[in-house]
Amino acid sequence: MRAPNDINSTFEEAVKLSSTHKVPNVDQSHLCHDYALFADAQQAALARSPELERLTTYRERKEAELRSSTPSAPSKKSAKSSAKTEMTLHLEREMKEDEEAIEALLRERSAYAQTALKMYAKALALSDEHDDSTTRMSSLWLEHDEDDEVNTSFAGALQQVPSHKFIFLSPQLAARLDRPKTLTPFNDALNKLVLRISMDHPYHILYQVITLADSLSSLSKSRRASDMGAEGRGPAAAAILATISSSKDPDHGLARSASADMQMLASAATAWCLSRSKEEESVSLGKPINVPSDCPLKQLPPKLSIPVATAPPPIDPLGKYADMATLVRYRSTYAVLGGIHRPKKMLVIDSTGKTRSELFKGEDELRQDAVMEQVFEMSNKLLRRDRKTKTRDLRFRTYRVIPLARKTGIMEFVGDSQAIGDWLKPAHNR
Repeated sequence: MRAPNDINSTFEEAVKLSSTHKVPNVDQSHLCHDYALFADAQQAALARSPELERLTTYRERKEAELRSSTPSAPSKKSAKSSAKTEMTLHLEREMKEDEEAIEALLRERSAYAQTALKMYAKALALSDEHDDSTTRMSSLWLEHDEDDEVNTSFAGALQQVPSHKFIFLSPQLAARLDRPKTLTPFNDALNKLVLRISMDHPYHILYQVITLADSLSSLSKSRRASDMGAEGRGPAAAAILATISSSKDPDHGLARSASADMQMLASAATAWCLSRSKEEESVSLGKPINVPSDCPLKQLPPKLSIPVATAPPPIDPLGKYADMATLVRYRSTYAVLGGIHRPKKMLVIDSTGKTRSELFKGEDELRQDAVMEQVFEMSNKLLRRDRKTKTRDLRFRTYRVIPLARKTGIMEFVGDSQAIGDWLKPAHNR
């Protein structure tokens, strides 16, 4: 087998030649994608290589032998102690050889991973033909989050991929935000990517960033000190919001306005989700209740420049979002529905006059619901590809879930639906 560096050079030369001879972008994209698949398969084979597993097992075994053969205290010179020394030296030599062999295999895998990532990114930058590979590319990238060489090599190619191609994976990307004391190449590249998505497509990711920033402020000092994961994500998310609000670039005006309005709505929605009135406890489920005068949603400015939270606009690859329906106001009544957390159902009107129903849920972790909806959306994409399932219009009915801080969130209310508990009782009787 040829060395990875030789193969990488061949890849780069082929891509360079296709560009020089003005091969159509779609064809160049196919070429890069094929190379990416090849390099990805090679790095995956090395990751599960029997040789790597054997060497790793031997190293661990020899480390254990070395620990057991090393005397705990200095002993007098003797034939026995001399034999132990020779055995120790022999074990150390073998361990060094094994370590060098392991490092060589890992370097080889790293080289293939670098090629795969760069070629995936190149294919995505050249055309939309292989957009499905965004998931695989991101997964491979996250697998190598501790490999500085891979991340340094990939950073430039990552910047060339249009940001809208990562929107579907924004929950996973935002969850990996971090701002450690010493910024690693992975942290730097990921934070910049999430910032870029937030600048270009604020309506599709900023609620996630806002929630991460809010979660840090809601933690106690002792909890912040003990929860290093939350401590790292919170400051990174807050830094993104600060960068957006302080930007003077005219091209970032949309993101600045959206960030300010979305933070206001998120704060008001969180407070409303957690509030409980005496009337809510006594009123019949589903019966209209007048919205109290101190409801946080009533304090919002009229005609915000953002869409209804559960109805984001279609993704605009150019990030213009012109002629977008925006949130106007919430209706003056609401209803409490059944369930453990007794969500509040409210109606919201947008600038086109359309009325939508939303559920405000408190004391309920909605991130799992959001991930499941993400899974169903991916399943729908697969169902649309198959001719038979597409003809039969088989799909999951999905709905929007917006997790917010302090275990709250907003959910799209699915009309003409029924709670499963309400359906089961009469069904059992039948």
